[in-house]
Amino acid sequence: MRQRLSTIFKTYWPYAIPLLLWLIQLAYTLNSYHQVRYEELAEAIRNVYWFKHGQVYDYLSGHLGFYLIYHLFNTIFGFSFYNPKIVKLIFALCSNYALFFILKKYLKPWSLFLALTAYCLSPTMLYFNTFLTHYGIDLILISPLLYLALTLPAIKSGYLKAFAYVLLGFLLNLYPRIYLSTIFYLPALLLISWRKASKLDLLKSLLCLGFGFSLLFFVLGLFVPWSDLLTLELKRNAVFTQVDKSFAPTLLISNFNQVLRDMFINGNSYNFNLQYPDFSLTFPGLALLAAMYFIYRKKSQAGLTLLLAIISLGCLLNIYSVISMTAYPETQGLRRSTIFLFSLYLIYWIGLWAYDHIKPKSLFLTVILVLLPLHHLLVLLPNYQNLAVPVRWRYRQWIGEDFYQNPYLAYQNILSIIQHQNINLKCEDQTPYKTSGCRYQELFSLIRSACEYNHLDCHTMYGYDPKTKQFLELNTKLWETYYFAH
Repeated sequence: MRQRLSTIFKTYWPYAIPLLLWLIQLAYTLNSYHQVRYEELAEAIRNVYWFKHGQVYDYLSGHLGFYLIYHLFNTIFGFSFYNPKIVKLIFALCSNYALFFILKKYLKPWSLFLALTAYCLSPTMLYFNTFLTHYGIDLILISPLLYLALTLPAIKSGYLKAFAYVLLGFLLNLYPRIYLSTIFYLPALLLISWRKASKLDLLKSLLCLGFGFSLLFFVLGLFVPWSDLLTLELKRNAVFTQVDKSFAPTLLISNFNQVLRDMFINGNSYNFNLQYPDFSLTFPGLALLAAMYFIYRKKSQAGLTLLLAIISLGCLLNIYSVISMTAYPETQGLRRSTIFLFSLYLIYWIGLWAYDHIKPKSLFLTVILVLLPLHHLLVLLPNYQNLAVPVRWRYRQWIGEDFYQNPYLAYQNILSIIQHQNINLKCEDQTPYKTSGCRYQELFSLIRSACEYNHLDCHTMYGYDPKTKQFLELNTKLWETYYFAH
C-alpha cells in the first residue's frame, strides 16, 4: 500500500505545481484591495455598465470582448466591486495549467519546474493580475490559446477538429477585443495550428476559422447595436488606439528605454510601480544568456530555433517601433509591451529544452539557469509588501482615501444609503477637487451596476449641474451628448 501511494505521489505531484504557484497569485490579489485606480473603474466598471445598456462609452473604450466577459460574469454570479479580480484569478489558474501541459511535452521534470516557476511567478504578471483592468492580461491569455493551437494538428476526429478551429477563430477575434496587445501573438498561433496541414485541411480550417471569427460579431451584436459596432471598428485603429502618433526618433528611443527600465531596473512608468521587475538586480539576465548558449550548443536541431527566436524578437522590436511612437511617453511603458516579456521567457523555455538534450552539462551554467526563478522567489515578499504603498494614479474622488480609508467600504456605504434614499452628488462637496476634475460617471456606474445586476431596490442618483444650477437624474444617455465631460 505504501509503495502504491509512493508511486501515485511521484506520478501526480507535478500536477499540483500550477495550483501551488497560483496560490501566490491569490495572495497578491488579496493584498491589493485597499486602493483602486481610475483606469480600473473606467474599464472594468463604467464601460461594462455602458455595454450592459447597449452603448459604447466612447470610441477609445473599444475592448468589447473584455466588457462581454465581465458582463456575463456579473449576470450569472451577481455584481461585486472586485469581480474582475476573480475573473483574472480564474484566467491565471487556467493559464498555469495550460502552460504546464504544453511544457510537459517538451521538458524534463527539473526543467519543467524551472520554466513554470519562472513564468508563473513573473513579478510583472503577478502585479498586473491584481488590477481590475486588462493590463498584462495577454500574459495569462496566451497559454490556453497556444495549447489549443498546438493540440489542433493531433486531433483525429473531423468534427472535433472543425469545432476546435471554430473555437480558435472565435478566440482570435475575441482576444484583441480583450486587450489589443494580444493581436501580435496571432500570426504565430495560426502558423502553429496549420503545421503539417494539407491543402484540403487548410481550406477547411480557413472556413471554420472564418465562421468562428464572424461568430463573435454576432454575439456582440446581441448586446451592442450594429451601427455602434461598425462606427467603433471604423474609428478605433487596431494599432494606434489611444495613442497620439509621432515619428520622432528621439521619442522612440525614449519609449524603448522606458520599457527596458520597466523590465531590468524598476517599474516607474504609467500605472506600473513594481519595485523589482522580472530582470532586476542584474543576475536574472545571466539565465537568459545561459539559455541562448545552450540553444547555440544544440546546433543540430536547435540552431534554427535560435535563429527564429532572434528573428521573432527583432520583429517584435519593429512592431514596438511603430506602436510606441506617441507624443505622450509618460503613458507608455511595459503595460503595452508585455509581448517583449513573453518573448524573453520563450527564449528561456527553448534554452531549457536545449539544456535537456545536450551532454555533457556544465554545472556552472546549470546553476545560472536557476537564477531566473530564484530571483522571482527572492523578490516575492518585497513586491508583495510594495502593493500596500499608495500609487499616484489611485482614484481619489467619492470613494478615495480623502473620504474613506478603503474604497470597498466606501462603495458599501453609498450602496446602503441609496437603498433607502436618493443620492445627490455635488462636486463642490469634493473639497480637493471643486468642479474641476470632478466626475460622476464612475461612481454612478459602480452603484447602478450593483443595483441592477443584484436586483436591488435602489433609489435615484442625481448629479449637480453648475450650468443649470439643478440636480439632474444620472443615466448613460446623459453622456451621449457630452453634457457632462468624458
